[in-house]
Amino acid sequence: MEVVGFKDDIDNICRQLLDQNVSRRSVISIVGPGGRGKTTVATKVYTSAGVERHFDTRIWLTVSQEFKIIDILKKMLDKLREINENIHVMDEEFFVTELHKSLSKKKYLIVLDDVWSSDLWTQLEVAFPEDHNGSRVIITTRFFNVAEESDAMSQPYELRILNEDESQLLLLTKVFPNQFITNCPDNLLPLTNLFAQKCGGWPLALVVLGGILSTKDPDYNTWNEIMLKMDWHVEGSKCLDIISTSYKDLPSHLKPCFIYIASFPEDYKIKATTLFQLWIVEGFIQHDSTKTMEEIAENYLEELVQRCMVQVSKRSWSGKIKYCYMHDILRELAIRKAKEDCFILVCSQSNVNLISGTTASTRRIAFHEIGSTELTIGSVGPSIRTLIYFGEQLPNYDELRMVRVLHIEYGWALRYQKDDSQWLKHLTTLRYFQSNGKFKLSKMPTSFWNNNMLRHVKIEGSFVIGPPSSVNLENLLTLKGVVARDEWRVKLPHFPRIRKLGISIAPDFDWEATTNSMSKLEHLNSLSLFTQWGKPLTDPCLTPAFKTYKQMHSLYLCCRWPRNVIGGSKLFPPHLVKLSLERSCLTQDPMPELGKLPCLRVLHLLTHSYVGIWLVCLTGGFGCLQQLKLDGLQKLVELEVEEGAMPMLNLLEIWDCPQLQIIPNLQHLPNLRELIVRYMSDQFFSRLEGADQHKVRHIPSIKRQ
Repeated sequence: MEVVGFKDDIDNICRQLLDQNVSRRSVISIVGPGGRGKTTVATKVYTSAGVERHFDTRIWLTVSQEFKIIDILKKMLDKLREINENIHVMDEEFFVTELHKSLSKKKYLIVLDDVWSSDLWTQLEVAFPEDHNGSRVIITTRFFNVAEESDAMSQPYELRILNEDESQLLLLTKVFPNQFITNCPDNLLPLTNLFAQKCGGWPLALVVLGGILSTKDPDYNTWNEIMLKMDWHVEGSKCLDIISTSYKDLPSHLKPCFIYIASFPEDYKIKATTLFQLWIVEGFIQHDSTKTMEEIAENYLEELVQRCMVQVSKRSWSGKIKYCYMHDILRELAIRKAKEDCFILVCSQSNVNLISGTTASTRRIAFHEIGSTELTIGSVGPSIRTLIYFGEQLPNYDELRMVRVLHIEYGWALRYQKDDSQWLKHLTTLRYFQSNGKFKLSKMPTSFWNNNMLRHVKIEGSFVIGPPSSVNLENLLTLKGVVARDEWRVKLPHFPRIRKLGISIAPDFDWEATTNSMSKLEHLNSLSLFTQWGKPLTDPCLTPAFKTYKQMHSLYLCCRWPRNVIGGSKLFPPHLVKLSLERSCLTQDPMPELGKLPCLRVLHLLTHSYVGIWLVCLTGGFGCLQQLKLDGLQKLVELEVEEGAMPMLNLLEIWDCPQLQIIPNLQHLPNLRELIVRYMSDQFFSRLEGADQHKVRHIPSIKRQ
């Protein structure tokens, strides 16, 4: 990440972090208004090589305006070690104790980003041990009182504004991304200088303005017209004015897409494919006969990113956006516009009174962390077409008779509810349904499935009985979280457009007969299969039909394999790009066969997928592989990488392999850009920084926890 300006600030903060003369656990607060660059500076400090090497443990946590202390504690503990599934029954005291134990005797760095209340530090401080070993905490905040109350002995670090040269440089890097800024025509330089001056040194204003200009022709009259449209005389709100102008400049088809993102909580990392599905079912995507609707939605998101209206959190191996989020100031703008246009009502603890102001014209509502005593849809229910819900309490669904979009994500603390799916029988107009499974569903009402307009059904964390064979879901594109019984081979032809399928296989399941039916699904490109733990799947990759899935690019198998070996590589789908194995209990090294898959870009070997002690990546194997993750291989002792293996690998993740203590021959991977290691033994980390350091010194980014 290139940062314009702030070099001195970054260097000064790094020096404070690494100062050996200060042994106490000190807090460094970076203070400044929204859009000043606090998070950018903190990120650059956090990821600097010297800081990464100096601390035993690093944790980054975004807090935001509305938070629950128990959620903060749980997220921090989750970053330090694996957490038991029954953790939801624990209280705040438990998390404080466990976090304190996990950090004890370690030199840690904790970043608390976007802190709004000094109460946060008061409640968290007891969880951070004071071992006088140079541990540090960084807080970014808009408020001086938060900084002062966190550490009276440390001077808050107030970020300056950018000077004119830095402002112009930042602007040009956004206007001409991936180009030399000298590409700017000479006749535009006076205008860029004037733009930079008008932004008053605010990084966010410069970035967003650069996003606007990047979509325009580099023409003097065009740029001058933008200059004249700006209400520059409003002192003290230049940043907000420019951001407002960026919204006005959006093409009409992008405005609803931008506003819709505000229906997700602040700082929430949104899965791009979920966003595309929602945009499409909401009718925001304009049809183009030359592209699929998903491709058009992807282009919309890329343009919002180019305009700096949306930030990318993570890209996939192919460079496509995988997760995104919105800067809090831009989100505030989106919420304001949504309210003005009666587009969507976003309700949270801070504005819960808005619920009482809803009318029969309200069509979309988003609820964020609102308690059950405050949450009621009331008389507005029958008019709602979209409900996006985040929280720990079950809302009242009785009035949602006309809803088309229902996206439910419950907080971790919600107890599993008794099986109650009858409320779903009224939802006969649904197009999109997603639940993260924190309430128990075993069977969906037949009327739920008797809806030809259903496009996406995603039930995560639990499985329900699948749709009856009598229904015809010809528009269904995604189906995840259902139990497949033997009659499924009869049902599959009723899903002719299905693209993503995630099923749990019942004991009476005839896999071979079903794969023959499944091969007729011309659009199926992603398949996830689960079996009951310990129950083998009947040779999933040995049925002849499986290798005929020419359109399938993603395969996830969570099942024990008979004979505990992988068959020949030619038995896999021929164009497989991503393969994930879990609970396979393979006893024979799968790498020689998997290394022959010609198109494989991503390989994940997850918990108990391999129970042997030795993995070997052979010379010439995995010619296209770009990402490899090993997670939960409890018996793995050695990973051998021969010279010439995995020549394109750029990301390697090794998690929770306690017996693996020797660093693999990573010097044989010339294109490896990032190594991530978590939950590994002390011996592994010692060798990483000592005896085996020569194997990793060529890797630009090494992240450890």
